[in-house]
Amino acid sequence: MTVRVAINGFGRIGRQLARHILLKNSETLALVAINTLGSAAQSAHLFQYDSIYGRCPCPVEADGESALIIAGQRVSYFQQEDPAKLRWGDLGIDLVIECTGRHAERGQVHLESGADRVIVAGSAGNADITVCMGVNHEGFDPLRHRVVCGGSCTANSLAPLVKILDEAFVIEWGMVTFLHSYTKEQSLLDAPYPDLRRRRAATQSIIPTSTSAIAQIGTMFPALRGKIDGLALRVPTPVVHAVDFVVKVKRREDKEGLLRVLENGGQGALKNILAVSREPLVSVDLRGSDHSCVVDGEFSGFYGELLRILAWHDNEHAYSARIFELAEYVGTRAGNSGAPGFPAGAEGGTR
Repeated sequence: MTVRVAINGFGRIGRQLARHILLKNSETLALVAINTLGSAAQSAHLFQYDSIYGRCPCPVEADGESALIIAGQRVSYFQQEDPAKLRWGDLGIDLVIECTGRHAERGQVHLESGADRVIVAGSAGNADITVCMGVNHEGFDPLRHRVVCGGSCTANSLAPLVKILDEAFVIEWGMVTFLHSYTKEQSLLDAPYPDLRRRRAATQSIIPTSTSAIAQIGTMFPALRGKIDGLALRVPTPVVHAVDFVVKVKRREDKEGLLRVLENGGQGALKNILAVSREPLVSVDLRGSDHSCVVDGEFSGFYGELLRILAWHDNEHAYSARIFELAEYVGTRAGNSGAPGFPAGAEGGTR
């Protein structure tokens, strides 16, 4: 049986996630409902025409205000601002993927509205578990974890590096700087906001800000909690961020040995998640990459007692790919576990 999915929030991540579900022909997930602000016609247009990733290859149209027709498939459409007023149970929704950003801490509300399980795309401190695919996904327990946090885009880019480097070289401490593209919450012009830096004109400055990735890394790697810190610098690009990760480790290797460790680490659970590039790439070259972490071989290596990694990550497309894979994994595990209310025997999607 397939897992019936609803996306709450059809913004940048919600639309990319829908593309993954529909264009990758998932055998596990069926997109049956979307809830977002804005008319169905507006959502259909934004889904079909994307300024970053181009035109969607499948036809999309609105059917009044009640549905989108995507590649001939009818997807129910709602415009309910308060998720507590949604009736997921009436639609037989198995899994809600929360993509609004505004309701990240309200995953439980979707359960109360009739969904069997929730994945939060982003940070959610009150989730039952925080999972990054390829890193700690095997810790998901379908009998205990009903609200699953998929981690932030930055956490998904950093976690594979932490896993490989700690296993191979033993991390003592680390500092990370994310050179992060601007996001929807920022402004084209200066505007008031509690964080006085974050609402300065996004295209005019490099803007320092905090990052939720640090807390999430501490959750996934308890032994390293308090040993890794960092910040984000918002830069005037629309997509793809860079990860500048410096760590002190107990063991060292020459440059080629380091790259081999990373290349070997990009197999198994991290296959299609982490890769090493030996080409002279710039950020735009990674647009549309499915990998959460593409290590830049030229600028990664040991420097005295320190190890530095430069890596790339498409913070929309690749991040949505991880949420898609997490949804397939959760759906498959929950179905095979006989979890109450979940379709038994969901096929596909496992790593």
